[in-house]
Amino acid sequence: MALATLSLLPDTRHGDSPRYEFLAAQFPDTGMPIDVGVDTEEELSSAGVDYLRWRTLRADYPAWTMITWAEALDIEAARLLARKHWGTAGRLANLTLTWGTRQVSYRRVHISPGVIAQPRPGTPAGVGVSGASTATVQTTWILRCTEIGS
Repeated sequence: MALATLSLLPDTRHGDSPRYEFLAAQFPDTGMPIDVGVDTEEELSSAGVDYLRWRTLRADYPAWTMITWAEALDIEAARLLARKHWGTAGRLANLTLTWGTRQVSYRRVHISPGVIAQPRPGTPAGVGVSGASTATVQTTWILRCTEIGS
């Protein structure tokens, strides 16, 4: 599993740019984020100056799922954090993942509607846990890269 940091980008409706750090992140469907775009093309009636009869319209990126776990001091703090996670739907963020010593960053990742955040009581265990927390928030994110080389 990777450590993850999700930093929201400010937009016209939200002047804030909060940063969320997670104890762990996993990708149940793909094993990793998908940052390869699939070109959508259209056929032209005649070849252009480059002798091609196809024009690339855009690159479409498939959606992928990320599950994260974050610690909270108590169940009430976990509920508040879950509400903040739900409020991120539709926003753009920068995502940084750390696997051991390797760090990978993805720019302008879109958070799709359908964020599921579940506050859970119980003391978390594992690397990076502060020891003072008595609750966790498990969040399922549906994400999509928005640009090449993100």
